[in-house]
Amino acid sequence: MENFESIILRWMCLFDEFKNIECSNTKHLISSTSFKQFADDVFCLKCSSALSTDDTRVYNTIKVNYCEFEVLKYEDLYNEDNAIYACVIVLLHALLKCTNDKFRNQLSERMNNEEQVLLANFLEATQSLLFTKQNISEALLLISDSKHTCINVSEICSNNDTPIKSKSMRRSYLQEFCQSPKSQSLINQEKEKLIIKLTEDYKNECEENYKLAENVKYFKDLNTKLSNKLEDKDKILQILKDEIKEYSKPNQSPECLKVDSDLIIKKLNRDKIDLEMNCNELKQQVTELDKKHKDLNGKFEKKTLDYNNLILMFDNIENENMMLKSNLKLFEETIQKKDIEIISLKDELCNKSITNNPTNISGQETNAMSSNTLFNELSCLKLEEITHDKEKYRHKYKSMKKDLSNVSISINIIL
Repeated sequence: MENFESIILRWMCLFDEFKNIECSNTKHLISSTSFKQFADDVFCLKCSSALSTDDTRVYNTIKVNYCEFEVLKYEDLYNEDNAIYACVIVLLHALLKCTNDKFRNQLSERMNNEEQVLLANFLEATQSLLFTKQNISEALLLISDSKHTCINVSEICSNNDTPIKSKSMRRSYLQEFCQSPKSQSLINQEKEKLIIKLTEDYKNECEENYKLAENVKYFKDLNTKLSNKLEDKDKILQILKDEIKEYSKPNQSPECLKVDSDLIIKKLNRDKIDLEMNCNELKQQVTELDKKHKDLNGKFEKKTLDYNNLILMFDNIENENMMLKSNLKLFEETIQKKDIEIISLKDELCNKSITNNPTNISGQETNAMSSNTLFNELSCLKLEEITHDKEKYRHKYKSMKKDLSNVSISINIIL
């Protein structure tokens, strides 16, 4: 795999994220901040931020999306062979499975036709396989030994500074490959995986929001009870203070009453001290509960924002569903038009065959027959062309109907 490092580096540096950085090798590339951001944009399944640091984020993200990833720990990711392997994994996912077309479009715009053929052959060799080192190495060797390409790999790698702009065309070779049914099937599988993940996240967020709401209600009730108790304690404390003040007044009672009065005052003073301590503890508890209440309100607001983002994403999926229905209706109308043209041509051919009956041909009509035969041949060719167009639209109709059915099933699951 080391023999192909330069061409892998070349392909990676054609993406927008790496156009302002200079990388001499893949180890330098995957260590950059741009590569970490690129990996986050490419993969739909993200690793938990609580379990990752900046150093481990790329490794954990790839591992979450590909269980067959053969690097056992993130420290090994930065040796030469594993760095190339990680770059190829991210490149293949961006071109074969990513739901965002911008990565495929960037390479289509910046590669010439021959380089697109080389890359498409590599994608075709890997799209039905697990992304293991063995499979990737065999695919690279296959395209380097292929007799169907005339690309000079060393020439491609030497032009690593300025992107190659493809010639003006309807669609590039790489775009044709990425829009083939097999390639679109992989992208649709990734969309289904994303919908399932969003559905699961949505359910988890709803459950967590419900629990947070219950906790907020519980702490509000507890706060109210403690506040009422604190008010009662303050009232009792004031009553005791008044009694102490009353008993502390000079009294012309006998000596025995004076002794009893002193004992009562001491007891009341002790009760006063105890009540003041209890009051301070209750105030501290109320302060702590207020702090927890604020924290819970902050979490609840954050979860509400996440919930609104999920609702917006579901609206986008619904819009895509409506667009698929519109395209489906357009294909139905096109097929009906082709059917009408075929019937018209068949009727015209039938009429021509009747008028060209051999029993009615005179010597003067022989030349007209040859011209009619030429017309019949042209009509047959046109009939075949229209029939071919009809079959092509029928195939697109079936594919679009299948995609629409898959999206409808996914939305029903979410709802």
